[in-house]
Amino acid sequence: MRSHWSRNWKERVVSRRIMLKKRQIAFIGAGSSGFTRNLVRDILTFPRLADAEIALMDIDPERLDSAQRACEKIIQAGHYPAVVTATLNRRRALEGALTGDPQQVYYAIAYDPLTAAVLSLAEIKDMTRLLFDTNRD
Repeated sequence: MRSHWSRNWKERVVSRRIMLKKRQIAFIGAGSSGFTRNLVRDILTFPRLADAEIALMDIDPERLDSAQRACEKIIQAGHYPAVVTATLNRRRALEGALTGDPQQVYYAIAYDPLTAAVLSLAEIKDMTRLLFDTNRD
């Protein structure tokens, strides 16, 4: 008779790989340092996100630098294995996030209170699809 382990070993390996996969999070408009700082601090408290690769993007270099320094302080203070990068290039900031799951990007946009206040869920879904279609090679 086969053991429970031999029957489900593939499922266990796959789910373990999914759990260990590093998350990639992109903040577009990250120069809003108060919002970015608070959200990064909250995100890193979740064990599955503590080692996330965080990409910050803004069009204002000074505000972007300020947000990056704030995020680096949070990472150091919490002893998180996360990594933060900053760029003025939207495409570069989205590279990692867009190799992931479009559904996760949709949820991130839908849960933003400012976006949800002005767009319907259908419009957010269309925006997410357009974002992936435009930025994937």
